[in-house]
Parts: sequence; C-alpha cells; structure tokens
Amino acid sequence: VAVLYAKFVMPAILYFASKSLELMLVLALTWCFFICCIAVLPFIGLGMELASLIAGVALATFPYSTEFNGKIKNIRDFFITLFFVSLGMQIPVPTLQAISMGILIAGVVLLFRWLGIYSVVRMLRGPADLATLATVNLSQVSEFALVICSLGVSYGHIQEDTLTMIIWTFAILAI
Repeated sequence: VAVLYAKFVMPAILYFASKSLELMLVLALTWCFFICCIAVLPFIGLGMELASLIAGVALATFPYSTEFNGKIKNIRDFFITLFFVSLGMQIPVPTLQAISMGILIAGVVLLFRWLGIYSVVRMLRGPADLATLATVNLSQVSEFALVICSLGVSYGHIQEDTLTMIIWTFAILAI
C-alpha cells in the first residue's frame, strides 16, 4: 500500500509543494510518521524501525531527495543525539563483571578486525599505514548492534546483561 501511495499520490503532492522547501520538509516528515503509525497497528504488526526504513526508501525515489537530505540533516542529528542519551541512561551502575566482559568482547572484536581487515589490505599489497588506518577506523561495534540488542531485550530474546555488555563494548571501542 505504501509503495502504491508513494508511486501515484506522493509525486503529485510533492510537485505541488515543491514551491516551498519547508512545506516539502513537513510533508516528508508527515509521510514518515504516517507510515510509522500505520505500521504499529495490531493488524499490520510491523515494527516502527522497519516502517521508518520503508518510508525513507519511498522518499529516496523522488527527485527531491537531495533537498530532503539537506533539510532533514539537523533533525536527524537531533534524534541521533536523543538516541545516544537514552542509550546512556540505560547503562546500569558499572560492575566489575560487566566492564570486564566489555573489555573482553572489545579485545575479541579488535583481534578479529585486525586479522580480517589488516591481513586483507596487506595481501592486496596495500601499504602498512593504510592497513592500520583502515583497521583502526573499522574496529568498532556499530549502533545497529545496540538497536538489535535493545529490540532483543524488549522481546525477551536476550537478557539485559547482554545489552549491558554490548553497551560497554561500544563505549570502550568508541574511545
């Protein structure tokens, strides 16, 4: 339904609104929130994350997507900041066990990233400084892992201790 609406109805609306960049921004945000609200209805059963992805993919197909990206950048940065603040508020009081497991997981991540990335760059006859730079820049746990773990805790698939360890690993590798 969203794809058909985005293909046949949204182009006419956005063409009409293209005279005002602010109106296009409001319409784009309205589209995103509308898709998210529809997706969480009980008979649809999609997650808000997947609905946001669908809405973003639909907006990316329009020729106005560069204008959207330019205007939404500040709003996106604001919500990313809120995400990390909420993530930081979920970190429980540090225990020795959680921090030590975070350090252990960070060590394993670093080891395998060095084995995987550094060795591949060197086998392709890349210079050592390039291999080191690429490995250091890619030796982290992504925010996506935090989102997946948060969803796993909310659905009861993993324990909260696992999320705590991943958060500490993320914090250690972010430094």
